[in-house]
Amino acid sequence: IRRQRQMCIRDRDYAAYLRECEYALITLNSNLKKNDLIDVRIMYTNGENYTILPKKCIKGINFDTNEIYLWNNEKDIMLMSAAIVDTYMNEGAIIYTTKYIEDGQKATTVNYQPSSDVMAAMANDPNLLTEATNSLNASMRESIESRLNNGKSDENSTKKDVNLTGTITCLLYTSPSP
Repeated sequence: IRRQRQMCIRDRDYAAYLRECEYALITLNSNLKKNDLIDVRIMYTNGENYTILPKKCIKGINFDTNEIYLWNNEKDIMLMSAAIVDTYMNEGAIIYTTKYIEDGQKATTVNYQPSSDVMAAMANDPNLLTEATNSLNASMRESIESRLNNGKSDENSTKKDVNLTGTITCLLYTSPSP
């Protein structure tokens, strides 16, 4: 664990070109915590599975809102944007995390390549990422509500109006989180 934390702290050396990004649409392992190392992956309904972001250190996590904070460079941000649109365009596809068991494990290789359709769609519609993100957030919340209400009878369950806004936020990193 000490090595893992040191690796996360070393990220500060690269702060000049990293941005803290908040994602609220990734399916998260339930045992994740700050400073864990993860891969962010995409899986399609036909079973194809690709690594989008390898060996990322979790900078923050909130299971109540399904938010995870990662430090990404520009390439990472663009790959995640394409994967979000790809997931939106391919019903049933999901973006999820896998957790490294040991600090010393070798990082997987990025093998996700956005399709030409995704790239063309993003180029033709600058609002597509926002639309995809909002739609995926709503789907993620419906999934969470379904799991929370699983096993409850209809007369015991209550529904609330939820305003799902915001989703991916990238901030300039200025100082380490306490």
